[in-house]
Amino acid sequence: MNEPTRIIPAIAEQIKKLEARSDAMLRRLQVQVPCPTKYRVEEATNDYFRLMQFTRLRDNKTALTEVQNVKEAHLKVRFDVFAASPEQIARRRRNALQDAERRFKQSRLFGEFYAPPLSRKSRSELEFLRWLYPEPIQEPCQLDDDQMELTRGYHPFQSELPAADGILYPQDSELRPRG
Repeated sequence: MNEPTRIIPAIAEQIKKLEARSDAMLRRLQVQVPCPTKYRVEEATNDYFRLMQFTRLRDNKTALTEVQNVKEAHLKVRFDVFAASPEQIARRRRNALQDAERRFKQSRLFGEFYAPPLSRKSRSELEFLRWLYPEPIQEPCQLDDDQMELTRGYHPFQSELPAADGILYPQDSELRPRG
């Protein structure tokens, strides 16, 4: 055991198994990692929540199976590829610049704290990033079709007719011209 040239059969066998497992995992990851342009935000969100489940299992000192370890490694690689994509880096930069701009506006409005304004370069970068990567469109609220129809074209004066002089007055107004 003390001789470096001596090979213990049990350890050599274990090393071969681990190397084979490692190679299989690497091959699987190379085949299954999607291109960042085809990997959508919804998929990244699902992968993130699944990774949090694995983290909770580890925090609870639960031993993961081989399949769970492979799945966790695969999800980590997918998510890391997505997070390191140029678009995600640019979106994080845009969010950081927007937060700095918001803090500056709040400091001017309330005067409770000081926040420096954005430099000209940062303002132009923010404008470019807003143009290049706009905010994702929010899903419409979950109203049924009748409610959507009622709210879509709603205006408080939609059923009111203007007075003879063309101005909208309340029906019982003394200013409303007669006739």
